[in-house]
Amino acid sequence: MPIQNRTSTRALELVAAKGGSIWTTCTNTVAGGAALARTEIENMYVPDKAKTLLGWRPMETPAISAAAESVVSVFDISGGNYNWQPQEVICGCVSDSCLAATGQLLLSQSEYYDVYAPVAGGEQISIGVEPCDAIAGDRRSGAEFTWTDVRIGLPVIRSQCSREVALPTATAGIVAGTTLPITNAHELIEVGGIATHVIAFASEELNVTLILKCSALPVNEIRCMFEGTGQINVATPGAITAYLTRRLQRLKFSQPSATIYADFDVDVAIAAANVGQMVHYIRWT
Repeated sequence: MPIQNRTSTRALELVAAKGGSIWTTCTNTVAGGAALARTEIENMYVPDKAKTLLGWRPMETPAISAAAESVVSVFDISGGNYNWQPQEVICGCVSDSCLAATGQLLLSQSEYYDVYAPVAGGEQISIGVEPCDAIAGDRRSGAEFTWTDVRIGLPVIRSQCSREVALPTATAGIVAGTTLPITNAHELIEVGGIATHVIAFASEELNVTLILKCSALPVNEIRCMFEGTGQINVATPGAITAYLTRRLQRLKFSQPSATIYADFDVDVAIAAANVGQMVHYIRWT
């Protein structure tokens, strides 16, 4: 569940102490695409008076045209004028009745991510979105940004996401995840992710534990349990529920470049018909 849904209290206090202003802007929404490729939402300009990007919130409304699909996307900020890359975050579906006959829409789990990146008015940045798994339908994707006209001096938060790891069917146990090499690392501040699956039968659930290991951290491993999925109690055509899990960490890196290895521990085997995906992310200063 969400750690926060707005700019941190510390950042707000620093802005207030300097007599700064805070405001939001947003992109237009665009068709995010169905294929495994990045779609540019907008190539936008930083507002004239902005000096710090406090944070941002990805937003998405998928339209599912068939049963048995889940939607998880990676949003990013990039571009030649944005010097604080990577900046990738996850936007995942919350729930979906997934009835092919009615084509009901998903609800997007829109969460806020702090950034604290120094910027200058007029700089050009690119906002993009990439589905973690190809989908039959499409979706509308956009993002909202929170700016201030003062420098706040907090460390910039970088963020990197894995891409899809297929959820195993009829098998429980350890599944190898994606290795994420990172640079400019000082402190690990947050980990998390999402696991989705299509429930083709009533009375089946999914629980996944994310396991992270890195020799540059002072602990042997980090474990966090993804929010378990539930279901709408129907036998056909199924239902999807999934929640983005976010967990605070405070661990110093012993070196600025590090590699973080990930595994997923699936606790109970699910039916072969219940395809799904697992994605994780890390955030650091």
